[in-house]
Amino acid sequence: PKVNAVQPVLAEKAPDKAVNQLVDNDANQENYDKEIKDDFKAAYMDLAGDLNVCSKRGLSERFDSTIGAGTVLMPFGGKNQRTPIQAMVNKVSMEKADAKTCSLMAWGYNPFIAEKSPYHSAYLAVVESVAKLIATGAKFEDVYLSFQEYFEKPMKDPKRWGKPMAALLGAFMAQKGLEIAAIGGKDSMSGTFEHIDVPPTLVSFAVTTENVANIISPEFKGENHKVVLLKPVYDENGLPTADSLKALFAQVNDLMRAGKVCAAYTPTYGGVAEAVLKMAMGNDIGFTYADGLTKEDIFGYAYGAFVLELSGEDEVGTLLGRTGGNAIAKDGVSIALADLYDVYEGIPLSAPPCQSEDHYHQQKQHRYERDKNTVCAAAAILLRQAVHPSIDEPKEYQTPPQRQAEPDRMRRLGKPRIHLGHPCPMDQPILLQLHQHHAHPCRDRQTQQEQNYPV
Repeated sequence: PKVNAVQPVLAEKAPDKAVNQLVDNDANQENYDKEIKDDFKAAYMDLAGDLNVCSKRGLSERFDSTIGAGTVLMPFGGKNQRTPIQAMVNKVSMEKADAKTCSLMAWGYNPFIAEKSPYHSAYLAVVESVAKLIATGAKFEDVYLSFQEYFEKPMKDPKRWGKPMAALLGAFMAQKGLEIAAIGGKDSMSGTFEHIDVPPTLVSFAVTTENVANIISPEFKGENHKVVLLKPVYDENGLPTADSLKALFAQVNDLMRAGKVCAAYTPTYGGVAEAVLKMAMGNDIGFTYADGLTKEDIFGYAYGAFVLELSGEDEVGTLLGRTGGNAIAKDGVSIALADLYDVYEGIPLSAPPCQSEDHYHQQKQHRYERDKNTVCAAAAILLRQAVHPSIDEPKEYQTPPQRQAEPDRMRRLGKPRIHLGHPCPMDQPILLQLHQHHAHPCRDRQTQQEQNYPV
């Protein structure tokens, strides 16, 4: 007889589990606006040095953004390569052709809002991630989302359970209103160590595709250009309404397709002030704010809005000011871009320093002239050691003990351990590079022959 062994297993009912969740309405209505200084210059200098705003170029340069030769927007734009892009843009890989289609991805999240209201934070995270794609030139129709969630351990506390619940409700309302869906993501609810909890975290990632010809970079392009602010309608809770956002996305797209937008940026953590600061840096083009703008207009949150540099004098949005000069100015107060650069690209304790192009070339030339003989000599010794293990290495070139303990397949085969094809980065400690097996004897074979080092 035919036996169905699956049915009894599926018929077994899993034990019911339930937990109380308390979404704190008072917390969700808590004011999350920033405190803003009255002094324009002091507020701008503080913003430029804020770790959430200041340059991350030193960290970004640890990674190669040109792998595959499909990069459409470099991480930093303008002749100075200082204006950070708001979305990753890369061509779709093709084996035997040059693609005209590119993929875009952007993210959104503000932990300071999340601490006050997980609901508002998640809603605005969705808005921010999508707005960054629009500001880069993408259309809204084919945008999809992915969420990364991270929350404190809920234990059995209804309030702690209520935080992820509130965040998911906020993200759901944004998705429902904008009529887009999160098609993937990951969550964790283990963000607690002893008495330390992570802030409620729901990071929204927005992705889409677009034609390469429609992509716009964010740095100011010219002098005396009109700059405007286009904003959505905000409801009684301070959140941009979905209908006004969709209409605004379409308006921005139309202006871009008509060639009327030179550069675009959507305000995030630092508001309009951060947008103007970063747009100005790429090409050393200053900015003068229009009369009548308040400090809240400049430094306050403006999620879902767009700062547009126009190519003409079109009457759209609210006038922010005009490009030009070498400073950011308002009501007679002027801040030199050079002073802002010093603060913006200073050396924060939590991030690698930014190196200028001149500094890089000076260091490279100095280290090469000083150490090229050392490189050749040390590499030759390592090569001879690989082939003739009986030869003793000088103490300064000996392999570290942790390396000696590792099985070395290439040594057993009698082959050199050095990758001869790798460039020798002269701005790194030479012996460290040799110990990591990432150096080569010398870029110039003739130099090596002149030194008469046997290999």
